[in-house]
Amino acid sequence: MILDDHNPSQGVIAYFTLSFKEVDLATSVSGSTAKKLDGINKKAKKVRVFLLGQLGKNDAVLSHINMEAILSLVYSTLLVAHEAVGGRAIFLECKDTPKLVELYEKHGFKKLQKDEYQQMYKILDFKTG
Repeated sequence: MILDDHNPSQGVIAYFTLSFKEVDLATSVSGSTAKKLDGINKKAKKVRVFLLGQLGKNDAVLSHINMEAILSLVYSTLLVAHEAVGGRAIFLECKDTPKLVELYEKHGFKKLQKDEYQQMYKILDFKTG
């Protein structure tokens, strides 16, 4: 949950959930992408990634928080997790609508594979922030 530091009485202004997940890679995923996700093996069939399960903004309250600010908090949280358990990529699933996919692509996510939802990933670089 994200609260407004300047006006905590507003309640939750945005939220996100994170977990760790093992993802089965489709045969259509290239060897180079599999290696980026796995870190070693270009023939990896499964990879462990951080899962961005939910991300949203509370439109019922007046707030200037935007996607960049929410993702900045996500990455700060992932840095702490990375220092404790490792991990190299963040993964999400979203409806396969152009507007939503383009929004995530604008923030560095790439399409990975599709099942019921579009699956996207981003390699995390904790050295540069």
